[in-house]
Amino acid sequence: MAQGRLRADATRNRGKLLEVARRHLAAGDDLQMNVIAREAGVGVATAYRRFPTTQALVEAIAEDGLALLLRHIEEAAEAADAQAGLAAAMRVTLTLQRECLGLSDVLACPAAELPEVAALKIALERAVDRLLDRARTEGVVRPGLTADDLRRLLCGIDHAIRSNPAPPDMTEQYLNILVQGIRPAAS
Repeated sequence: MAQGRLRADATRNRGKLLEVARRHLAAGDDLQMNVIAREAGVGVATAYRRFPTTQALVEAIAEDGLALLLRHIEEAAEAADAQAGLAAAMRVTLTLQRECLGLSDVLACPAAELPEVAALKIALERAVDRLLDRARTEGVVRPGLTADDLRRLLCGIDHAIRSNPAPPDMTEQYLNILVQGIRPAAS
């Protein structure tokens, strides 16, 4: 019985920590574990037990957004036209990076601390690889383009948009430049 209560307490504490951290992240504040723990009404040791680093905390916040992105990328990988699927995948990645708290930071980091986030990132990379393999077969992307290259390029565009908020047409312009840039060089 006490064990069940501990689990409920742990779940409740995790939820409180995430709620406070989301609020700070949405406000553009740095995630300071002692501040988050205090505002969540838990001890700092409890906060660190749940989230050993701020990166782990950001990953937990972004996990649902990452899962949503994976579903979209898997759909794009199944599109009849690989080029259209790739463009849709890039567009949804840029959109979700702006809409889902922490997702941009999680995508920008090549590794993950939380096992569930690491598994999602591996699945995401595999889905992008499938899409790129089809696109290479159809001759619509450069031969050496990798999922990691695409991740870095999209994170760069997201950073450019965040550092100087661009009107929607600039986001489309950046995306179009990227689409043109990953096409095979003309012979």
